[in-house]
Amino acid sequence: MNIETNNKNGMIDSLSSLLVSLNKKLASELQDKISKDITLSQLIILKQINRGIHTVSSLSEKLTISAPAASKLIEQLHKSGFVIRKRSDKDRRVVFIELTDKGKEILKNNEQIRNEVFKEMLSPLSKNEIDTLINILKKIIE
Repeated sequence: MNIETNNKNGMIDSLSSLLVSLNKKLASELQDKISKDITLSQLIILKQINRGIHTVSSLSEKLTISAPAASKLIEQLHKSGFVIRKRSDKDRRVVFIELTDKGKEILKNNEQIRNEVFKEMLSPLSKNEIDTLINILKKIIE
């Protein structure tokens, strides 16, 4: 292994570690500040449902979680009054998940909290640094 490979592996290790740390910090900050009536996982599901009509299987696929895990989260959200289930008129086996007004309200309130957490986390960076970070992340994702 040459020096360049060692350096690249070191950078990959550092980047991997930093991304894990960032994810943990973000999750911790959000969980501390969001409404106590909902978990971060449930909030992520609500946000996805808000983007369009979904079934449990489409949610599990979109969020890369198992169907039983998605089903359990949906059940919790249903019991809390944040979502409703509607059977398809075309195929009675298909059940769509939709937000209730209560679900929309808690999502809206917690979106504001999420924005504040992001502002706080990004506050040490200049606008230029934030723009650079956004561009780098876009490149990685594409």
